[in-house]
Amino acid sequence: MLWCIGGDFNTVLDPLERRGGGVYNMGSVRSFCSFVLRARVVDLPLHGVSYTWCNNRETTSWARLDRFLVSPWIHSWFPKLMQKGIPRSLSDHNAILIGEESKDWGPGPFRFYDGWL
Repeated sequence: MLWCIGGDFNTVLDPLERRGGGVYNMGSVRSFCSFVLRARVVDLPLHGVSYTWCNNRETTSWARLDRFLVSPWIHSWFPKLMQKGIPRSLSDHNAILIGEESKDWGPGPFRFYDGWL
């Protein structure tokens, strides 16, 4: 089956995906990890930001709550598939783009054809 599930899951896969004040529910972390294992989905690497949510309070908390999970088939067809976090503006969440890693090789070479003369 082909799956691509994305969104705000309101929990983390690993306690290291959280930083700052507040207590988190270890039961929800275990449940989410169990779901990822049972659904056989892959958590794509995140580039550009370390965390996708901030509480914007005096004692700041950061967490990676937003993510895309894809089936192994999709990951095998697109091995360079990744998530890229976009800096926040008004929301307390970072927007996330999903796509393949691409290289910017700069401008293409200039070509001149004799037929243009």
